[in-house]
Amino acid sequence: LKLKTSLIKKYGNVSFPNFVKLVLKQGKSQCSPLSHCGIDRHWKPFISRCAYCDIPYTVIAKAETFEEDQKFIGQMAGIQFENIQAHKSEGGNRKDRTRKYFGQLDKHTIDQLYKFYQVDFEMFGYSPALYLECANDTHKNLNVYRKPSEHYK
Repeated sequence: LKLKTSLIKKYGNVSFPNFVKLVLKQGKSQCSPLSHCGIDRHWKPFISRCAYCDIPYTVIAKAETFEEDQKFIGQMAGIQFENIQAHKSEGGNRKDRTRKYFGQLDKHTIDQLYKFYQVDFEMFGYSPALYLECANDTHKNLNVYRKPSEHYK
């Protein structure tokens, strides 16, 4: 409710693009340095939550590969887990949801998001390529946006 009120007050309505604007604005003003990021814990970069790099993890499980990761962890521990199902969203598959929401953003905004979460992307092995491909790049003929660097691929 607080987020909804804040979005309406600052941007006029509740939408994904306005939410992204809010996150980027708060990130710029409240997350320098990232280790002292004061934005809502649900969308603050993981790197700012605790010292991930100081913990020698053996496995980092991901929602996208949950079942496979679960089997691997069980093998490492010498146990077999009960069949635990990953959370399934009713909003379609991940790629469809990504296209739906990131298709509402231009490449410049997606690039800003990537820069804000870049350490998380690198730490967990993600690429911004899918998000950039979804962009509604209305500025591409205006030469406002530079080509993404090679490390995006």
